[in-house]
Amino acid sequence: MNATLNDEGKKIWGNIFPDGIPVLDIVSRTAEIEELGTDIKVYMVAWDALTPVQRGQILNLLATKFQCPEQAIEKDILAKGLPLQAKYVSGVTIPTRMLL
Repeated sequence: MNATLNDEGKKIWGNIFPDGIPVLDIVSRTAEIEELGTDIKVYMVAWDALTPVQRGQILNLLATKFQCPEQAIEKDILAKGLPLQAKYVSGVTIPTRMLL
């Protein structure tokens, strides 16, 4: 399943994910994000479905943004997952073979 980025999402993530971002579920979840508060809608990124280049680009971007070592970011992602804010998503596509 791929989350299709909206215009705002493309500005941030489009150079890493020109064809959308692999996500674990078609439905968003509600999360509490330390800097943003509670009830934030997110999709969980399918980290294992990303290429090594995409993973490296994400780690670099987040390490720069939060002034934190890439290893610490990766450790958090592996332990808790990588949330993508739903406000950056226009929809989620699923393969036809998954329809009943």
